Amino acid sequence: YTPWRLLIVFFFGLVHGLGFASALKDLHLPASLLAVGLVGFNLGVEGAQLAVIALAFFATSWLRDAGCYRRFIVIPGSTLIALAGIYWAFARALG
Repeated sequence: YTPWRLLIVFFFGLVHGLGFASALKDLHLPASLLAVGLVGFNLGVEGAQLAVIALAFFATSWLRDAGCYRRFIVIPGSTLIALAGIYWAFARALG
C-alpha cells in the first residue's frame, strides 16, 4: 500500500462519516437514545449496502460474459452513480 492510498481512503471515509453524522443529526434523537440510534442507523445503512452489493455482484457475474455488458451495464451504471453523487453533493451543499 502506498501512503497516497491510505490518504485517499481516509479522506473518503471522513466525507462518508460526515454525511452519516449529518443524517443522524437530522433525526433529532434525545441524548439518552444517541448510542442506540447510532448503532441501529449504522446497521441499517450497512445492511442496505451489503444487499445492493450482493445484488450487483450476482447481476454483473451473470451478465459479465454478454457482449453488451460494457455498453449497457458498466457505462450507464457508472454514469448513474456519478450523477447521483453530484446531485446529493449539491443538494447537501445548497440546502
